[in-house]
Amino acid sequence: MKKFNNYSLVLIAMYILSFTVMEYGRNGWADGLSSLPIIILVVFWSEYITSYLKGRNNQLTRIIFYTDIFIINYSLIFALITSLVFQRSNVDARGWWPVAIIFGELFAILLGVIFATLALMLNKLHGRYTNGFAIAIFAGYVIFSLLPSRFVSFGQMDGFISYIVLLFTFHLVICVYQKLNKSQ
Repeated sequence: MKKFNNYSLVLIAMYILSFTVMEYGRNGWADGLSSLPIIILVVFWSEYITSYLKGRNNQLTRIIFYTDIFIINYSLIFALITSLVFQRSNVDARGWWPVAIIFGELFAILLGVIFATLALMLNKLHGRYTNGFAIAIFAGYVIFSLLPSRFVSFGQMDGFISYIVLLFTFHLVICVYQKLNKSQ
């Protein structure tokens, strides 16, 4: 029997928990399984990237690039699934949560690629920075999903989107600053 890595186990457990919370008391529980292929894809990606990282004969830049994409992607999708656990009373969330996971994963991949591309300007060993950024994304997403909507909207812009734009602007400034210091 295959033993899953810790990333996969935690994601599977949170998906099962959010599935149970969202589908409890509903008649059409099978509709909630429409996002299961996305979770399976992330689990396979998690298994692949961890086995890829164990084979240290790969080029360091590629390893770091793929690791950055995975960590940012994982933090966003894990935050989304975790926040669903707390949205049991939200009728919209209960009806659309599988679609939210699908589009959330596409959004997470896009942000992971943007982060990793910008992070190529950083030092080769920036794992702590990436982990801190992922924690900031996770904490921000969960906090914004728990706050009432009147506290998290800034004019016409959603609070979490504003937070992500601010985080990525901060990331861009740090990357450009470090790249300019390297070139001198």
